[in-house]
Amino acid sequence: MRVNARLIQANQNEQVWAESYDRELADVFEIQSDIAKSIAAQLRTQLSPAETAEIERKPISNLRAFELYTQARSLLELAVSTVEGSEQSARTAINLLEQAIQRDPGFAAAYRELTRAHDFLYSTGMDHSEARLALGQAAVEAAARAAPEE
Repeated sequence: MRVNARLIQANQNEQVWAESYDRELADVFEIQSDIAKSIAAQLRTQLSPAETAEIERKPISNLRAFELYTQARSLLELAVSTVEGSEQSARTAINLLEQAIQRDPGFAAAYRELTRAHDFLYSTGMDHSEARLALGQAAVEAAARAAPEE
């Protein structure tokens, strides 16, 4: 995978910095960290130890879980923005999110998106059942356990 990053001075439309990163797809989060550090250095920004740790922290441990999460988010956005097929899109998103969570049980963002999907089905009346409400509440609680500091 190749990522080309550029820093542009907007008021002068002038490129200040550019860098290319060639890595294996499995290193996608390392590339993200490297880009963030390079931009901070170009801006002459001093990062605190906490900021550096956050930049270096991988958001998930399983790349396939991230792919499933990304697919689910797209489907859920489609469900929220359209009427046609929205219930099926939301249910498919739930299935994908559950798969992502199985692959990475600490993936807090997946739990938050799962909460959103259950809320969508419940609040639109597509599934206004006690069971759906309970599933949403369980996702909220799981998200809190996965990322208590957020």
